[in-house]
Amino acid sequence: MSTTLVRKYNIVEVTVVKGENLVAKDLGGKSDPFVKIFDPKQHSALTKVKKKTLNPEWNDFFDFTYIKLPEFLHFNVYDYDKSFKNNLIGTARIKLRCLKKGSLYHKELILRGVRKGTIHVDIKVLKANRIEQLEKRPLGLLRLTILEGAEIIKSDLIGKGDPYVTVLFGHQAYKTQILKGDKPIWKTECRVWIHEHTKKHKLSIGLWDRDKKKDDQLGHKYQDISTLIEDQEEKEFWIDIPKHHYTLDSHLTGATHGGKLEDKPEGKKKLKLKKEKKNSEDEETKIVGKLKVRTQYLPQGDLDKMFWDRFLEHFDTDNNGSLDKLELTALLTAFGTTLTDKEIDQIFDESDKDKSGDLTFDEIVDCLKTTQGLTTLKYDPISNLSLEGMTQYEILGTIALNMKAAGNDVELLMDSYIPSGENDPKERIKSSRIQVFKRETGQIVEEKIPAYIKSSLRSMYRSRTSRKTIGTNKVKKLLRNLTIKQGKQKDHPKSKKHIMGFIKEHNINLDDVLLPLEKFNTYNEFFTRKLKPSARPISEKENPSVAISPGDCRMSVFNTVSESKELWIKGKNFTLQNLFGGEEQQELAKEFSGGSVVIARLSPQDYHRVHFGVCGTVRKIHPVIEGAYYTVSPLAINTEVDVYTENKRQVIEIDTEEFGKVICIFVGATCVGSICLEVEENDKFQKGDPFGYFKFGGSTQLVVFQKEQIAFDNDLLENTGKGIETLIKMGDRIGIAKSKNEKEVIVMKKEKKKINSSSEKSGEKEIKTGLNKKSGKTGEKEKKKKVKKIQEDNKKKIGSKFSKLKNKIKKKKKLN
Repeated sequence: MSTTLVRKYNIVEVTVVKGENLVAKDLGGKSDPFVKIFDPKQHSALTKVKKKTLNPEWNDFFDFTYIKLPEFLHFNVYDYDKSFKNNLIGTARIKLRCLKKGSLYHKELILRGVRKGTIHVDIKVLKANRIEQLEKRPLGLLRLTILEGAEIIKSDLIGKGDPYVTVLFGHQAYKTQILKGDKPIWKTECRVWIHEHTKKHKLSIGLWDRDKKKDDQLGHKYQDISTLIEDQEEKEFWIDIPKHHYTLDSHLTGATHGGKLEDKPEGKKKLKLKKEKKNSEDEETKIVGKLKVRTQYLPQGDLDKMFWDRFLEHFDTDNNGSLDKLELTALLTAFGTTLTDKEIDQIFDESDKDKSGDLTFDEIVDCLKTTQGLTTLKYDPISNLSLEGMTQYEILGTIALNMKAAGNDVELLMDSYIPSGENDPKERIKSSRIQVFKRETGQIVEEKIPAYIKSSLRSMYRSRTSRKTIGTNKVKKLLRNLTIKQGKQKDHPKSKKHIMGFIKEHNINLDDVLLPLEKFNTYNEFFTRKLKPSARPISEKENPSVAISPGDCRMSVFNTVSESKELWIKGKNFTLQNLFGGEEQQELAKEFSGGSVVIARLSPQDYHRVHFGVCGTVRKIHPVIEGAYYTVSPLAINTEVDVYTENKRQVIEIDTEEFGKVICIFVGATCVGSICLEVEENDKFQKGDPFGYFKFGGSTQLVVFQKEQIAFDNDLLENTGKGIETLIKMGDRIGIAKSKNEKEVIVMKKEKKKINSSSEKSGEKEIKTGLNKKSGKTGEKEKKKKVKKIQEDNKKKIGSKFSKLKNKIKKKKKLN
């Protein structure tokens, strides 16, 4: 298999060999030096402490794995102090990006910040491809649980001790909580990864007491790891912790792997560690406390199976114990894979040995366990803990164990991926966010795409060739399966524990929610929660001519259906007739020819109840039109897929006095299994009254008005024209009825024109009569006076008639 299918890693191998001519920090003219090796963001490790020397010999080996190399690796040399803060002796650093990969460098680093002193390090940077990564595959995982302590001595003169435990193995470090008393109960699990080169190493368990100035190490014990991984049985036992000694300073050996780098030059002697003098025999055997632990070893193969069996079952739509190429694509996309369609095809074809078009679970496990696919995960979808810095195997094992602990109630499709950010023709689908205009603040905000939407999108648009098969039963069945399984999980009583995570993730204001949190027994009950009436005030509630938003949504508005097809809806078969239900609705579609369209898209984090946007009566509720479960994301609507005319939906006809007949369509989507109405035929309603709700997932309501019945607000039209949705809340104004807004103005203008023309004619007649009776200068003066008087009289008549017309229109409005 091509190594281009796998993310390449950089491995930095470094040996801290020795120090020379260091600065003395102790009163006796010596120091107790150790070195901290670290980069600013990811890795940190410590050498052993060398007591009373200015020329320490450490010879400690470390290796660090990076996806992207940091610019520098830092070395800080400290003088260890048991009672007070460690003193910094000096610092040094190596610029990693200047090192040639594969070459071994022997560096003598001059310490900064001091007048003298150097440290010697050997360093090599390697590029690890797929073959090299196989060699670094863990043997398995040791689950070590620190259950409780007993008979722990206290270092404090007054009061009880504050003990805690540290567990160190290589660069893996764990720490329990700090608890008071000599019989603490921690129940803290440490997951220790075992590799081929570490299976003979020792596990360091340290017992500590918290102190204001500096924590006291009461004791430590080194445990051979090989004795803990002999079998897979779960065991519980007590271990004695002997008193702490300097020679094995466990809390300062955090990343020591032992051994040396290869390719050492000939003639260079192996540096030996000096043995420190031991205390008396009584001191050595003194027990400072006991710890009860539980251990269980899980081989990597068991973890692989545990993980993939659970996920493969979820994406096996036809329950045949295998996945085809489309199902595999959906699975990988749920994890935010950066693999291209071509690379997925290559993986699939090479793994499909019998060319059956399906991969068995074992074939997929064998294929994917060595393929980059999970390293893009940023958080564990079960515990929501960070996975940053973990290898693929560690990610896989962590999620597998958390799934096992969670039982069947597992959130399989979460927002735990990192966007690929690749620039290619499918960049918009690969992007993890959609931009919308927030009306409340006037700002552009980003909306994150959930992983199940990414799966839906990738399944629908896998490649140009497969786009021809988008409408096939296979794709529809896949999305239907995802929707049904997600729906069952959200309705399960165990799903209640995910409510608080949903609230925190989307910053939901619980003050707006009608019922207290403890009243919700499932995730879906909270998802379809009701709000207090004051949480969503209705715009111009007493004015039925003003239309409002039916829900908290991302809205687009179009003056005509043809305009909506030009700017937004790119589905080839989108027509009103198809939207309303096909040929049977031909006459209904004609009634709305040239009509206006509102698209109100509800994202998963939105308040998911829909309300009436106008006042009127429910005239007819059509049966549910069964269909597909394509995502209603704008990334889908802006493509050639006929989402609105293919998806599951329900059409409702309503009659209004101000807007005429109006059609409302509830459109389901990926992971929306249920459309629930709260009204019946012939029910009368006011704008803002409850209409219905969708269960878990994103969804959409379409509202279609007849031609020239509504004037939309300008900001909504402007944003739609720019190809961006407007984020608004239920109850916000979206437009006004044209029948009440424009028709009355037209009538007033016509009446005014009639009055003006009739008054001008009568004025001309009177002037002509006056001119015939008199002539000369006197006649001219009289003529001017008469004209002026007639004009004034006409103005009064026009004003009187116009004000009467105005009053007449006002009275009509009040009666309506």
